[in-house]
Amino acid sequence: MKVVFLDIDGPMIPQRAYYLPENHGKLVTRFDPVAVWMVLRLLHLAPAKLVISSTWRKHGRERMAADLTVNGICPSHLHDDWSTGEHRDEPLGRAKEIMGWMDRHPEVTHYAAIDDERLELPGEVRTTFHDGMQMGHFKLAGDLLDIDWMRLSGERLAA
Repeated sequence: MKVVFLDIDGPMIPQRAYYLPENHGKLVTRFDPVAVWMVLRLLHLAPAKLVISSTWRKHGRERMAADLTVNGICPSHLHDDWSTGEHRDEPLGRAKEIMGWMDRHPEVTHYAAIDDERLELPGEVRTTFHDGMQMGHFKLAGDLLDIDWMRLSGERLAA
């Protein structure tokens, strides 16, 4: 099994997403559409399951599923064990949560942890809050998930 651990603020909602018309004057909830396309392509081609590694999970699975749906990501991509758990207020807390999740799921063969925080994990794909997911991050995540670059960069994926 392959897994994409996904942080929301930063990779999916970078600073540039604040300029989307849907994000003006309210809580920012609209994901960068290019980042959405990249994640969907990774999930489809790996194939992989999605695990949320973000403070957004504090609102629960139902709300997370609704937020994903509004942004074009089908909640069926979520793993049954859909989140990494509560973040600890300590250095590398998120990395420890990911490793704890991995310990509970020895069936995972490949993973990519897409985050704008330093994780220091072999599967880390570190984006920035300012620019979010870029082509280099997309390619690295594909490599970590054992997706051939020619397939990853090929034809458009239907939503």
